[in-house]
Amino acid sequence: MYAYGSHKIDGASKMSHELTIVPVRGRKGLGQRPAIASMGAAREASYAALRLNTREGMAPAMTFFASEAATSLENSRLYRELVEREAKIPCLIDANIIGIFIWELEGRILEANNAFLQTVGYDREDIVSGRLRWTELTPTEWSDSDARAVAEMKMVGIVQPFEKEYLRKDGSRVPVLIGVAAFDQRRNQGVAFVRDLTERKRAEAEAREIERGYREVQAELAHANSAATMGQLTASIAHEVNQPIAATVTNADAALRWLVCRSPNLDEVRQALVRIVKDGHRASNVIGRIRALIKKAPPRKDRLEINEAIREAIEFTRGEAVKNGVSVQTQLAACRSLKEIGSSCNK
Repeated sequence: MYAYGSHKIDGASKMSHELTIVPVRGRKGLGQRPAIASMGAAREASYAALRLNTREGMAPAMTFFASEAATSLENSRLYRELVEREAKIPCLIDANIIGIFIWELEGRILEANNAFLQTVGYDREDIVSGRLRWTELTPTEWSDSDARAVAEMKMVGIVQPFEKEYLRKDGSRVPVLIGVAAFDQRRNQGVAFVRDLTERKRAEAEAREIERGYREVQAELAHANSAATMGQLTASIAHEVNQPIAATVTNADAALRWLVCRSPNLDEVRQALVRIVKDGHRASNVIGRIRALIKKAPPRKDRLEINEAIREAIEFTRGEAVKNGVSVQTQLAACRSLKEIGSSCNK
């Protein structure tokens, strides 16, 4: 039987407990079963096995109470950590670093922070009244992207960040980067994180405009360089063509003067005519090289007759030399080409 009583120790009223199991014989075949008689009959029956009034029963009781106390302390610590973590979530939402809203799969937005409301141009009255729905924020051309995002969220519970546009309350559009995560396995509610990309898109547009202006400047500079190059090329062509023409005219005048003399010097006339023929061929070669340059013909390698090149240079300057009273004399080695200079020609 249970004995439940009290007595006083040192003037203080304390309760002493004694628990005793009294075997009672039951019906035949049922064996013995414990009979519990106590004022606290509703208390847990498992405590009847503990004999708290004996020295032998203290060790199991202390072990049980120590285990319960350790479990209670661990639960208290876990609860405190959970409360601390949950207290940080409102701080993140209220910080308005990024737009955040709580959504339902059917389209309703249950809650949102100020950053998101500012992005789409709505206020909290629109949330309370149910007018703010994420399905109605999406322009028609972005419906396929939303459909793919919903399918991905139903499958894996999250949606990787992707770019789209939202319709603001005033009808304008705002580019955003959005990522979505469901709360549980049912995936009918979750949280979305929205970043306004207006500034980034504006910076990208400015960068493209700067690049376009840079390319235009480059094109203008290339055109100016091309014009300058063409001017230089034209001057060079004119010089190359004028030189043999001028030499031809000079030699023709000389030949005429030798012919009109009382005693014509036919030998000088013959030499002048030879030089006219050479100048004519030189002019023809210049024009041929210009045509090859315009047609972008492949480069051609020829043997260079260095002596002939020197003589041509002298012919180019003959007019200036005569005008300034300069006599040019040459003494060239018998070399046929530039290739033979290193082997058989003296300097």
